[in-house]
Amino acid sequence: MKDFVYTLDRPKFIDVHELAFGELHANWVRVKVLFCGICGSDMSKFNGHRKLDYPESIGHEFVGRIIQVGRDISKFAVGDVVTTDLNYRCGLCSKCFEYRSHLCERNDVGLFSNRGFASTVDIEVSYLTTIDGAMGPHLALSEPLSCVLHAKNWAQITPTDRVLIIGAGGIGLCMAFAFFCDQSAPLVAIHDKSAGRLDNLIEPMGHSGMPLKQVDDLYDVVFDLSGTASGLELAASRTASGGRLCSMTHLADFSETTFLLEALTRRDITFTVSYLNGEPENLKEATSMLASSWNQSWNNTIEVLGRDRIQNAFEQRHLSRFNKTIIEVWG
Repeated sequence: MKDFVYTLDRPKFIDVHELAFGELHANWVRVKVLFCGICGSDMSKFNGHRKLDYPESIGHEFVGRIIQVGRDISKFAVGDVVTTDLNYRCGLCSKCFEYRSHLCERNDVGLFSNRGFASTVDIEVSYLTTIDGAMGPHLALSEPLSCVLHAKNWAQITPTDRVLIIGAGGIGLCMAFAFFCDQSAPLVAIHDKSAGRLDNLIEPMGHSGMPLKQVDDLYDVVFDLSGTASGLELAASRTASGGRLCSMTHLADFSETTFLLEALTRRDITFTVSYLNGEPENLKEATSMLASSWNQSWNNTIEVLGRDRIQNAFEQRHLSRFNKTIIEVWG
C-alpha cells in the first residue's frame, strides 16, 4: 500500500493524497503513524478560522512506530514507539537558555515532511519522545496532556484550593486525568454543556473529581478549557477574589472577550493564557502518566474512528458525546 496523507484542501474539506519520500535526512527518522487525535487547532483550521496555504497538512497529536532511522541517529531505533512535541527547540536562542524553550525563536521552523494524519512522517528527532508500555490510542493524548501539565504547574495548586475546570473536551479530559494522577491534589470540579461528556468522567475520575451540570460556587483556581467566549466568561465569573484564572481557549474572534477586563478588575485575580507545553520534561511526564495510570474506565471517554471516517469526524466533532476523537491512521 502506498504512503498517503490527509490534507485540508479547502475549509471543511479533507482529501487523501499519495505521499512520496526521498532519502531520509541524517538526523531524522521515519515514523509509521498509528493514531492521531483531533485537536482544537485542527478544528479551527477545518472551520476556516485561520488563513492557510492549501492544501494544509494537519494533525500533530500522534503516536507511531519508527520504521527507519537516519545515518547519524543513535538515540532512537527501528521499532521504538514515539510521540511528538508540537515545538521545535533550537537550544541556542535566549528563550531556550531561559528554560522557556516552548517559546523558541525557531519554533515554527517545521523540520518534518508532513503532519500526523498520514501513513508516514519524516521528522527531525528533537521533536520526538519515546514511550514505554503497551501501545494504545490513548497515547495520542501525550502532547495535549503535556500542555495541561504546563498550565497546572503555573497555578501552583495547594491541597486546600477549590479548583474548577470549565470544558470537558479533549483538553478538559487531559486536565481531569492530570488531577486523577496527582495524589496530593484537592478534589476538582468540572463543568461542560454536554451532559454526555460529563457522564463519561464520573467513573474514571472517581474520588478525584466531581462533574457539575451547573456551577454556582466560587473557586480559588479556575481553568477555562472550553474553547468558547461563553466558557471563558463563565470561568471569570466563577473565580474567587484573589484567585487564579488560566485560559487555554483560542478564539477566531477575540472581540467576543471585551467582558474580560471588567470581570477581573477590582478582584485582584491573577490571569494567564497558556497554550504550549513548557519544557520537554512535561511531555516525558505525560507519556509516563498515560503508560502507567490510564485504564479501561478512561478508555470510555475517547472514540477511535477509522481513517475512512476522518471527514465525518471533523464535521461531527462538536456533536460528539465523547471527550476526545482519535483517528486510527494505520491499523
